[in-house]
Amino acid sequence: MAITWTTTITPLNMATKEASISATRIDSEDPDNPKTYNVPLAKLATAQEKLAVADEIWAAYQADLAYTYTIAAFIDQLEIDLNANLEARE
Repeated sequence: MAITWTTTITPLNMATKEASISATRIDSEDPDNPKTYNVPLAKLATAQEKLAVADEIWAAYQADLAYTYTIAAFIDQLEIDLNANLEARE
């Protein structure tokens, strides 16, 4: 499994070092389902601000991942319950 991230930085204001950032995560095991995360306005003047942008993108990815796992667990349990119910009727 190989993960790649492709980022696109669009300058908005060079004087204040502000930009819009898009980051797309591609998993080699599911290349047709890329995930894109956006930071519409990011300050990039200092190392701390640059790290904050990376943290914001990573937090959005983690929230998306948690949501995906929550849905999968919900569906899995529903399928188990429904199968048990239907099989009990046999």
